[in-house]
Amino acid sequence: MSASTKAFTYLIGVCLLVVLGWSVWCPYMRVPDGQRGAGRSVGYRVDVNTADAAELELLPGVGPSIAQNIVKAREGGAVFRGPEDLEAVKFIGPSLVRRVEGWVSYREADGVLGPKKVSVNH
Repeated sequence: MSASTKAFTYLIGVCLLVVLGWSVWCPYMRVPDGQRGAGRSVGYRVDVNTADAAELELLPGVGPSIAQNIVKAREGGAVFRGPEDLEAVKFIGPSLVRRVEGWVSYREADGVLGPKKVSVNH
């Protein structure tokens, strides 16, 4: 094997290691929690008992379908008193609840919401 072939092989190996390292590192270079897409920031706690779908979508990891599922659960009489109630909504699991925990509140709106517990939609 000539010296130029060895150098080329070494260069390809180094490039592959850089690409592999970058692909492993990139998932950890995320937008901070509370910011989505176009740089919008929540900046305050979102009350899951009163927020509309657009406001819920500002939460990290919450897209249009999950936001709509939360709204539908509320329309069905659900009251969210804590993380375990939020987990009962379709497509919301423990990892998403942990991801949004610093950005949501579960306060009831002016005492209007009744004592009905959320039902499981799985």
